[in-house]
Amino acid sequence: MQSNNSGLYLKGISGGYDAKYSSNHYYRYNINYAEVEMRDLWQYTLNLTSDEKTILIAHAWELLFTEYRYYFTHRNCAYHIAKMLELVLEQDLISNRRPFVLPISVFSALEQATTISGHPAVQKVEHTLSRQARFRQHFAELNVTMQEKLSDIVNNANTLEEIQTYLVALPLKQQLMLLDVLLDYVNFSLELNKDDKTLQSLKRNAQRARIVLPAKKVQWSTHTEVLPHTGQDPTTVRTTLGHKNDHGGFAEVMFRPAYYDMLARGGGILANSALSMAALTLRVTDGNLALSKLDLLNIETVDTGATGLPGDIGIAWQLRLGNERDYLGPADVSNEFFLESGFGKGIALGDTTLYALALGRVQTPDSLDTRFMLLPTLGVLWQTDAYKGLCKLVFPIRIDSHAYQKKIKSTCEVSAFASKSSDIRLGISHHNNTELSLSGSWYF
Repeated sequence: MQSNNSGLYLKGISGGYDAKYSSNHYYRYNINYAEVEMRDLWQYTLNLTSDEKTILIAHAWELLFTEYRYYFTHRNCAYHIAKMLELVLEQDLISNRRPFVLPISVFSALEQATTISGHPAVQKVEHTLSRQARFRQHFAELNVTMQEKLSDIVNNANTLEEIQTYLVALPLKQQLMLLDVLLDYVNFSLELNKDDKTLQSLKRNAQRARIVLPAKKVQWSTHTEVLPHTGQDPTTVRTTLGHKNDHGGFAEVMFRPAYYDMLARGGGILANSALSMAALTLRVTDGNLALSKLDLLNIETVDTGATGLPGDIGIAWQLRLGNERDYLGPADVSNEFFLESGFGKGIALGDTTLYALALGRVQTPDSLDTRFMLLPTLGVLWQTDAYKGLCKLVFPIRIDSHAYQKKIKSTCEVSAFASKSSDIRLGISHHNNTELSLSGSWYF
């Protein structure tokens, strides 16, 4: 029984599941991802001749229901689809020697590839907004008066007549815009609360209000989009040289198989967010090598796009799990396993995001026997064409039998000279000691 459980846990981390090719209608994925799970979709249309399409379809039919072993970071869906596509391409999309294969790597290679007939492999790239993203984007195009009217309708209008009362003084174009966004909102909200009778009634009344108006389509603004394959590649190696005020110089090497941190650039990632797994950092000080940090999982997001309407209140949250050394704290330096998590709120001011998090931390005891902590955190994230930076203030509070507030911890890191494959970072951290660091990152 114990060995079976161990195998199950290992599969949960690395994969190893039985999988197979299957066939389904694209609209099912469109509905499930974009409409139900609120996830944007990017569609890369291949630029194939009739003969190339025939070859690819025939090969896909041969592979149908073929079984294989699935691993999260290598022999995964992206790997097997890439190998299938290579039949009609001049170049390999994935090298067999590459230790990690992630979906965005396949799309980056596909965008650079050519078909066996000599044409660019990608004909066009299309973005399908999720139901939530579509609602928020359209809401942002309403002027302040219309946004206030929409809020009043959502909170106060219970009948068709009451909805029409809010519309009657508006020009036809604004009536159509307001009703479109209202229907976007109720459809989005009903995915979260399918049995909500108030929302169901609001949807029926909004549809009735729309039916009596002319059958005209609202022309929403087009937006310049950053394509996923233009972002920084997902696997990272970072080398750091630094100086600590009480121990002199040090060097670090960080390896992250996937995916990105808060200072990442380009498309294909959620704004103001981080998602990384198995990020390993080793430090050399005075000739001694030590594990500095192992982030088994780090998820951070600061949602600033929420409209404030009922059910659409964006939050900030973080979940971090791993092992790390606190080189700047009051305790003797030692490796501690930890789990951090919490929630908060953020606001966007142009290209700057301010946020606050109420985090809690549980860890193995350090030399001061610290096990449980509260970590109220204030952060600011900003971006220009040349730089992207993140600064944090953390207010550690020990909450066990020796409860007390520790000294404020501050960190700041700036990324510059960023490209798809590299960037330079400058950092400073201060707690009981101070560190300065200069890093070079390589993405592949």
